[in-house]
Amino acid sequence: MRKRGRVCMETYEVVFSDEARADLFDIVDYLNNFSIHIGVKYFDDIQETVFSLAFMPQRRPFVRDGVLRKKGYRWVSVRNYTVFFVIDETNKIVDVRAIMYSGREYTAIL
Repeated sequence: MRKRGRVCMETYEVVFSDEARADLFDIVDYLNNFSIHIGVKYFDDIQETVFSLAFMPQRRPFVRDGVLRKKGYRWVSVRNYTVFFVIDETNKIVDVRAIMYSGREYTAIL
């Protein structure tokens, strides 16, 4: 008979760069012009997705751009926005670098 055991997953600290934090608040401010409820909902959805990266952030793919891929940039989509982040394996940190509208050309911005 096989015993059931716990799977131990390492957790990562999730941090926002100043730019990513500003991006998030700019998004919320913009959406609040349409409805405070929309701004709050997007804020909650982005936060929930970003903080889920504390567990297995490697599940998210690298960006397609070769230069940014070499720098370790990965991405996750939240509604019609994209969150860009880098994983620091040594310190177990997920560093959120930018959050932008998915239709933007990210290579020129990052």
